[in-house]
Amino acid sequence: MSVDAAPTLLSAEIGLSRFAAPRSRCYRCSGPLEPPQRWVCAACDAGLAAAEDEKRQRERAAELVDLQQRLGRVHDAALLEQPEIKADEWSSEAIFWARTWTPGGPGAWMHGDCGSGKSTILGRLGRRLLDQGVSVAACSLQRMCSTLAALHFSRQLAEHQKAVGALSSVQALLLDDVLAHTPNRQELDELLAVLDARWNARRPVIVTANLDRAAGLAFARKAWMTTDPVKPGRVLSRLEALTGLDVRCWYPGDRRCGTYDEAKAEQMRAEMQSEQTPDDRGED
Repeated sequence: MSVDAAPTLLSAEIGLSRFAAPRSRCYRCSGPLEPPQRWVCAACDAGLAAAEDEKRQRERAAELVDLQQRLGRVHDAALLEQPEIKADEWSSEAIFWARTWTPGGPGAWMHGDCGSGKSTILGRLGRRLLDQGVSVAACSLQRMCSTLAALHFSRQLAEHQKAVGALSSVQALLLDDVLAHTPNRQELDELLAVLDARWNARRPVIVTANLDRAAGLAFARKAWMTTDPVKPGRVLSRLEALTGLDVRCWYPGDRRCGTYDEAKAEQMRAEMQSEQTPDDRGED
């Protein structure tokens, strides 16, 4: 082997193109190369990129399947199977937020009357995130607390650890109806463990409730103190920190029956506008 041939062989073997003279043929398909291509043609380069993307998608899909297995009975897949939301007048603020929220954003406290679309919007948000490859856990607060407590008391410790670890590590934790259940002491322990882990990892939580954030936290503090005088304060402090935004859902009528009251819509829009500060309206 000549000395001059060694750098060329080395460059072809480890991809260091600065050692080699420019090639005229693609080393994969032997097709012609056009500047500035040096090793593979445009078609082969696109094929390699597509194969790499497909590999990443397969790995991501396997991770999501593993996550769902670790969540076990805690995850409520039915919550994510919600009908498509029409971009009409109702709940416009909440719909816009749900369509633009990303896992890097702050958590949220979605509130509104019964039938205002809270669970529907929460489910559609979870489905969008799943379709984008984001890890999601969705369930009601009662389901999460009671399932974890049951696993603890039945000594299914391996499954319990997997579920708590998965709830702590998912990119988006969606909890429906957080004020509909008063957790007992063990359930408060389970909830605190999950919220503490998410707080330490700076992972947001999105919840729904009938009351707004301030009133809901005050109501929960009073109701949950009946089971334990200390733990509710710590739990609600974490929940308050992890749900940074107050998102209002509203529908002028009964969404479940498909009725829509235009007069009530105008009244609700006027109320929302009166609640805005001059800064919110863009005024000096």
